[in-house]
Amino acid sequence: MKLFSVFFLALSMASCMSQKIDSQNKNITFQTDKCLDDGKCTINILYNSKLEVKNDNFGNLYPEIKDGNKIVVKHQYRRDEIENIADSNYSEIILFEVDNDKIDLHLLNKNLQNVKMLYGRLCFCRGSTGYYKVEKGDLKVNFHKDKLEIDLYFEVDKIPQKINRITEIVPLK
Repeated sequence: MKLFSVFFLALSMASCMSQKIDSQNKNITFQTDKCLDDGKCTINILYNSKLEVKNDNFGNLYPEIKDGNKIVVKHQYRRDEIENIADSNYSEIILFEVDNDKIDLHLLNKNLQNVKMLYGRLCFCRGSTGYYKVEKGDLKVNFHKDKLEIDLYFEVDKIPQKINRITEIVPLK
């Protein structure tokens, strides 16, 4: 009975501690059904990672995802290729990172750079392709034990975009 009491007390104390996201989880790829009709959308949850924003020799931004102690979230829209059209590839990517202990997060506008949010438009589109910092929008992220809720509205003024809203519930198991 004493052993049961000690176990119960330890379990009770552990449940009162601040919740942390299990960084031992494997990376998760989720294909969403909330996408434009002409393509596919996926969300990747990359545990034990970090997002670095770099500049190339021409001053253009680009992301690097490396090993780290954060979680990187990547949403990608990939348009279906157009038959018999060269260079018809088109995709849009949203990237951001959160700390392992950020269970609830709400950021507005320039504060989106607290999570290093980037928007990428990758296509054969002269003058309007590349990665851009997102500084206009509203992000809500809630991690739960078995799911991740993302609610994002954003705008990038410098280039056209097809995706500007992401509302997803991603199963984490």
